[in-house]
Amino acid sequence: ILQSDIDAGIVSNQATVTGTSSDGSTLTDLSDDDSVLEDDITETVLPQESGIAVIKTGIYNDLDGDGCANVGETITYNFTVTNLGNSSITSVELNDTMLGGIMNLASGDDDSDNELDIDEVWFYTSDYTITQLDIDTGIVNNQATVSGISTDGSVLTDLSDDNSTLENEITEMLLCQRAAIAVVKIGVMNDDNGDGCGNVGETIAYTFAVTNEGNLSVPLIELTDNMLGGVMTMVSGDDDGDNILDVDETWFYFGDYTLTQLDIDAGVVTNQATLTGMNMMDGSMIMDLSDDDSEMENDITVTLICQSGSISLEKVGEFNDANGNGFADIGETIEYTFTVYNTGMITLYDINIEDPLPGIVVDGGPIVYLDSGEIDNSTFTATYILTEEDIVNGSITNQAVVTSTGADGNIYTDTSDDPNNFDDIDANNDDEPDDPTVTILPGLVDPDFEIFNGITPDEDGDNDFFKIVGIENYPDNNLKIFNRWGILIYEMDGYGINGKVFKGISDGRSTINRNKELPTGTYFYILQRFIERETLTDKGYLYIKNN
Repeated sequence: ILQSDIDAGIVSNQATVTGTSSDGSTLTDLSDDDSVLEDDITETVLPQESGIAVIKTGIYNDLDGDGCANVGETITYNFTVTNLGNSSITSVELNDTMLGGIMNLASGDDDSDNELDIDEVWFYTSDYTITQLDIDTGIVNNQATVSGISTDGSVLTDLSDDNSTLENEITEMLLCQRAAIAVVKIGVMNDDNGDGCGNVGETIAYTFAVTNEGNLSVPLIELTDNMLGGVMTMVSGDDDGDNILDVDETWFYFGDYTLTQLDIDAGVVTNQATLTGMNMMDGSMIMDLSDDDSEMENDITVTLICQSGSISLEKVGEFNDANGNGFADIGETIEYTFTVYNTGMITLYDINIEDPLPGIVVDGGPIVYLDSGEIDNSTFTATYILTEEDIVNGSITNQAVVTSTGADGNIYTDTSDDPNNFDDIDANNDDEPDDPTVTILPGLVDPDFEIFNGITPDEDGDNDFFKIVGIENYPDNNLKIFNRWGILIYEMDGYGINGKVFKGISDGRSTINRNKELPTGTYFYILQRFIERETLTDKGYLYIKNN
């Protein structure tokens, strides 16, 4: 039996017999299938069986080698189409709608007759590209259909099976699923006033980047930062607006934090946000703690704050004329008041004042703490009892020192300034004056004698020289003027006589530039008036203001 016989379904044949008769003639006959009297062809009908089958298998191509499915990777499908009958099949078509419809034969038609013979296996192959929906589903299910026409004209069909020509089971490709999310939190200090340090009310701007580190879409995303008020609102990144964090999306959140004094004292703001979402595989919740620079870590975001500490002290003295006689007496007192300023950015603790003036008694304190910008003018006072030497000198000059410990552990100090002393000498270069406190002691008042302690030598006719009313009544006199460092800058016998007056020009010893206009500032004078065997001494300060 040939394939063509089976395809025809019948074998038709007739034999011929010949012989020679006794008279020499030739005798012939065509065969018949059942009678010597007929010549019918002998026909043998062959049984035909028709059937077609397709097997579809898939191989996952892990292109990045991470062991899990990713969008853009592929499944390579291989199809084998076989003839299950005993007759050839024509017009064979393999249709897979997932792979684009009618597929092209790859190999197997050995005789290239476009007929599926019983001894042939036809092969087809095609790639399918993975989508996010496939990964979210976790499986790719598919079935192809093969069809053909048998020799009797009937249509043959078969649904693909995953491993057998006798079954029609769908080909299933399980996809690896991994649910993971991550958040990176970065803080940037906003130095609003540009001083290079943190101040109460300035802000830290936080940026959050939320990413999908798995291969599953993640719904129900929620970013919580309790320091910034709790649940935060996504600003941008949800490209398709479906409120689902896809694997190719990065969602951005922003928030500002306002600095407090506690933050500045600590010198650092530390914080961590929490990100949650739903695992689509089983409905469980997944989470991540924020990191400061990487999706793979969970380090707390640390923002360092520059700490600036400083303190300032003012000291003011006031003479207490206890007996009310108008001039200083031994045993009367000077009452000192102190004002402490926290001029830095951090809280100061354990604030104390020391005053080196012999005999002074400082009361009050310590100040437990002083916040940035806070002022204390009531905690510390001091009392000094005048001595005979003080009365002779005519004034008390003194400075105190304030000491504190900053929130950063450093020690901050300042030498006191007298706000009524306008020299404004910044001895320690802290941009705050450190002028000593000078308290003038009133002496016996001569109604016909008065010393004016300010000059403005600008030749406008007012206060152009050091004016001493009544000095002409004491022609035997000596005037000395010193700068704040005790250097003699002017001396004159018979001051005020014959036009001899001080106009702010140095005329002191050789270390001072003679005939040079003196700078604006506070100076000190000693005037001695000689009357018979008595010497009257006046001491005090003289303020010179030059343009």
